[in-house]
Amino acid sequence: MKTMGWIGICALTMALFPAMISQGDSPRSVFPGDEWDTMAPEEAGLDEAVLERLAELVGGRGCVVRHGHMVYSWGEQERSADVASAFKPVLSTLLFFAVQDGLITSPDDRVSEHEPRLLELDPDKDGQITWTHLGSQTSGYGLAEGPGEAYAYNDYALALYYDALMDKVFEPHADEVLARYMGDPLGFEDAYTFEAFGPHDRPGRLALSVRDFARFGQFILHQGRWGEEQLLAPEYVEEMITTVLPADTPIASGEEAPMLENQRTVGGGRTGTDVGPGFYSFNWWVNGVDRDGNRLYQDGPTDLLLAGGHGGRRNLWIIPSLDLIISWNDSRITDHDDSPTNPDTLSNQAVRLMMEAVINSEPEPANPNRHTTVTIDGDRWRINGEITYPGAPAEGLLMNVRMVSATFEDRNRDDFDADANTDAFLAALPEYVDYGVRAFTFCLQGGFPGYEDALNSAFNPDGTLRPDYMARIERVLDACDEHGVVAILGLFYQRQDGLFENADALRNGVRNAMVWLTEKGYRNVVVEITNEYGHHGFDQDMLRQPEGQVELIELARSVAPDIYVSTSGGGGGTLHDEVAEASDFMLIHFNHTALEDIPDRIERLRHLGRPIVCNEDDKIGEEGAEAARITVEHGASWGLMAFDVNQAYPFVFDGAADDPPVYEALKELTTVPGNHDANPAETEEPVAASTPFERGSIQGKTPRITIADRHFETVDGQPFFPIADTAWLLTRLSNEDIEYYISARSDQGFNIIKFGPESDPVDFEQLNAILDLLDKYNMYAELYIPAYDYNADVLIESNYDYAHAIAESVKERSNIFAYTLEGLDSPYGKGNVESMRARLAEAHRGLKTADPTRLITHHPRSGHSVVDHSGVDPASMDFYSVHRCNPGSIQGLLDAELNRTPVKPVFLTEPVYEGQGNMCGCQHGCTADHVFQQIDEAVESGAAGISYGHYSIWSFNLGTDGTWGPDPSPEGTPWRDALHLSAGAERMVQLIQRMPAWD
Repeated sequence: MKTMGWIGICALTMALFPAMISQGDSPRSVFPGDEWDTMAPEEAGLDEAVLERLAELVGGRGCVVRHGHMVYSWGEQERSADVASAFKPVLSTLLFFAVQDGLITSPDDRVSEHEPRLLELDPDKDGQITWTHLGSQTSGYGLAEGPGEAYAYNDYALALYYDALMDKVFEPHADEVLARYMGDPLGFEDAYTFEAFGPHDRPGRLALSVRDFARFGQFILHQGRWGEEQLLAPEYVEEMITTVLPADTPIASGEEAPMLENQRTVGGGRTGTDVGPGFYSFNWWVNGVDRDGNRLYQDGPTDLLLAGGHGGRRNLWIIPSLDLIISWNDSRITDHDDSPTNPDTLSNQAVRLMMEAVINSEPEPANPNRHTTVTIDGDRWRINGEITYPGAPAEGLLMNVRMVSATFEDRNRDDFDADANTDAFLAALPEYVDYGVRAFTFCLQGGFPGYEDALNSAFNPDGTLRPDYMARIERVLDACDEHGVVAILGLFYQRQDGLFENADALRNGVRNAMVWLTEKGYRNVVVEITNEYGHHGFDQDMLRQPEGQVELIELARSVAPDIYVSTSGGGGGTLHDEVAEASDFMLIHFNHTALEDIPDRIERLRHLGRPIVCNEDDKIGEEGAEAARITVEHGASWGLMAFDVNQAYPFVFDGAADDPPVYEALKELTTVPGNHDANPAETEEPVAASTPFERGSIQGKTPRITIADRHFETVDGQPFFPIADTAWLLTRLSNEDIEYYISARSDQGFNIIKFGPESDPVDFEQLNAILDLLDKYNMYAELYIPAYDYNADVLIESNYDYAHAIAESVKERSNIFAYTLEGLDSPYGKGNVESMRARLAEAHRGLKTADPTRLITHHPRSGHSVVDHSGVDPASMDFYSVHRCNPGSIQGLLDAELNRTPVKPVFLTEPVYEGQGNMCGCQHGCTADHVFQQIDEAVESGAAGISYGHYSIWSFNLGTDGTWGPDPSPEGTPWRDALHLSAGAERMVQLIQRMPAWD
């Protein structure tokens, strides 16, 4: 027998109804007590005159509820009467209570498990009827079609549904069941019964007052929640209203079949109406479309939900996106079934008036004590209705600071006082505000405290919220509200999302966070779903993919439609198109975005006409101040991340002293010119940044690098601190993988990639293609010139010709940082040392002959320097390189080179390899802390550059056939994963940035 089954019925899901239901409380929504709280229509954002026209059109009696308040009513509110077929959604709600209580395993259970007579009637047909079939009117009961084959609005089947559920599953009298699950917990004010016409006349017909039916609507609107109690799990409510019958479902033929003996009806026949497919979900009517593309109510929103009876005479309407409920009875309207093809039905006219009555869809805060409301006006921000910073350069913007560590905790350590830490931030908050800060970024999971393995999350593994963490969040949000500033609240952070059980737990986390925000009545909070989605530190695919971000943005908006929602991209200042379009405002990060690239990043997003907010830029000092000025000049908001001060443990919150140049710039940008006491010198044309870790130059090119005493600088005089990565076998990758690698390292702040041609003859076309790609990302190449062939493990016969040809081919390029001779310590011990030294000398001569002004050094053996290792005159090397692959201090090795004459820059090449088991002397694998120690010592000693090394990266896990390049670690870390280890990514850059600029 062909059946549609559960999967077919589920074809239309929540995705088609993005605002179908509010899974939390709207900011002004409350729940009635013994009586409804009242509010004037205008206070609730409704036009009373239009509501009067609605009441005249409808007739009978009815009421309008908005934001949990009774705002309008007509007729006898207390009169309890039959609601006809509008009782059916109540019945399906009780079905899901039975599932929740374990009385039924699933809606897909066969009804015959509780009503065995169906097996006697026809085991292959009626014995296979499920509760889902009854709820979707596809049971085929009493008809020729089998379960799931066709739709029939069948009141005989509904009687079977009612009797089996009440008498066989629940067993107590139906009115007792109604009281237990709804009447008592929802506080029905008036009489109610499932026996509207007495115990012997169509039991199941529900008698209810319009104001109590509105209570049921409020319960569904808030997805099974009543006050502080979650009576019915939200996933059951969601399933009930999103399991929409596919629009192409056939209509039953009407041919009758046997039913149970003495089978009764709840009122109608076996085929009451053909209207249903595309519109019907567990007895609820939704505003979907039928097979011809007709919407049920053409003037209604897509999230409209209806419990309807007698063709429109007895209706309960729910519009979650407007937080609006309308209930009526004894109406003159009876043309529901004609509405899909006729917009002039009285039913659709009523819907039209509902929409027209709404004059303000912005609810007021639930908490009357809230002081601050944030709104968006086009691409500008308003706080409490006023444009931000009126008359100042930053007018309409939202200047902000990342303060995620203000609520930090680490459940893996007991030496940190989380509450005292929050106190320290709150004490400094007024000073930040005095300097023009109007938003702070917090996070329920972030951020990275400067060391690994912290457990810092407001979420439990199932997505529920931890009260102690949320208490600190509430303290900082309250303080922001008191001081008239906005909170950008992030939900998910890399390194922490692994605690979630699965993607559903993430979804629950979004729901719970949005419910919490709306329950608290915050109007000064905007939400950042994920900090830097796509970051490879995330374990959950949903947080890596733009599609997952769009889904979570829409979920958050459906829960709390009055809170602005976005998600932030990585440090390149970009967003995927679909993410940008789904966001209420656009969140970008400018970490590692060169100053000259900021205008372009902003311009790419401007066409959407929404606010653009950078809420994380790790530029500090004068460079950070300049980044703020450039960002504001181009119409976007800017945010500081003072990592070493505010985010890296131990945390410091000292107000403007955190970064005086940046805070002075914030004050300048947020103050009307002439209205502050700024030093005139501070208002002069900004000076280009000059920090030792600047990438390239401010002109957006990659000028040649030269030497200034112990340090490097660009030929135009800008200090340059090499942050290099070793990628020896880069040329073996596909073009796609090469760009993946380079773009990832660029985003992480590296400015040099060390690689080299692998053999003679060189593939110059590929070499130049890679150099072009590096230039695209404003990066440099450090070219290795080996004394042996990587592929064949043999000495290159003519190192002079080999090196000369390479140097000749690239000598006109500006983005070659240096040449590095490599080969005395052959990977397999091949070759005579003296022969190696001779070949290195030949290579050195070949390089200098072709490209005499380019920098040259040598890659030494571990524990040595270029001076005592290369066999080449130290005076001929432009800078000293030291290599230390063993754990522990490298201070002695660095000091020896820094004190050597002639004075030259000292470059730490490949500190201990992170994550490598039994490698570099790390018995159980070298950790990030080993790497950090060596980087710290190098920076503090005055090294001029650092190169990171990782076997999985420079080998790219190639050569597993035994040729040169396999990853020697037992874990065999995939190179794409190794790219995002802490010491090889932003942490390394953050450590290097402690180094002060030199004179």
